[in-house]
Amino acid sequence: MDKKYNVLIVGATGLVGQELLSLLETTSIPIASLTCCASFRSKGKTVKFHEETLPIVELDPKLFMHCDIAFFCAGGTVSQEFIPIARKHTLCIDLSSAFRLDPDVPLVIPEINKEALLHHQGVIASPNCTATLLLMAIYPLYKEFGVRRIVTSTYQAASGGGITLIRKLLNDTESALQGHKQSSESYGFNLFLHNSPLSEEKFSAEEIKLKEESKKILSDPSLSISATCVRVPVLRAHSLSVNVECAKDLHLESVYTAMRNMPGLQIQEDLDAALFPTPFMASFQKETFVGRIRLDPTRKNCVDMWVVGDQLLKGAAYNGLQIAEQVIALL
Repeated sequence: MDKKYNVLIVGATGLVGQELLSLLETTSIPIASLTCCASFRSKGKTVKFHEETLPIVELDPKLFMHCDIAFFCAGGTVSQEFIPIARKHTLCIDLSSAFRLDPDVPLVIPEINKEALLHHQGVIASPNCTATLLLMAIYPLYKEFGVRRIVTSTYQAASGGGITLIRKLLNDTESALQGHKQSSESYGFNLFLHNSPLSEEKFSAEEIKLKEESKKILSDPSLSISATCVRVPVLRAHSLSVNVECAKDLHLESVYTAMRNMPGLQIQEDLDAALFPTPFMASFQKETFVGRIRLDPTRKNCVDMWVVGDQLLKGAAYNGLQIAEQVIALL
């Protein structure tokens, strides 16, 4: 008889936790039990799973002794506190940034480097959402032609900042529509550079994550990446404008062929109607979408493309679930 797994979600009431809960209803993982944890603020709440109503319980280290897989969806501080305890008893799949650059923790996009799963020591990290969407699009070129340099600008949705930022976008937009005076910090009909902390070189933490995590996933410290991350007034799904410089000669048709063979990547182009991927069409989809693929006429062996994906799914919850499914398949 196939083994059934006791699963725990840390941060089950957050945006990513809710997406993961929904995905687990259709997963191939045979689930014996599901425990949903959140902070004390969620005490008394319940969630639906299949036909059951499950209580939200406060996170307690004792819970890890009775589970097989723990998904951490509650942010870096919680992961840093509880994963060193949990990893002694259960497989931890961390969707926060806490352990992504730890050299002893695999950082995995299953379509790209699932072999890294063989070397985990109780913790596997899922990458930053923008890094995941970027690499899903450029990996076919990396594998086929080699990649020397990537320049990208990201157009990131409010959902990447959690429910608080979604509410700010909705409230500020409503305020603007009602004719109230707006400040430069208003999110309604406005955008702003990603407001994570800046380095001395004036790169945001988000831009640094994208660069360093991409290098780790590809095991290529020499890869040059320059990013500008922007928060735009979109509720869900991130977009990226990407310029990729390849190491080998390429032709446009060979670029399309490589991308068509990439699992989880869909080319979305209607050139006659000028229709390309949008956040609206990518929302609630597991795939990453790419379009407007064209050769850069200013630089040899360079390709420009437009990439869109749901950062709550492939950028977070779905990638984490894929990791768990792959680990079980390898057992």
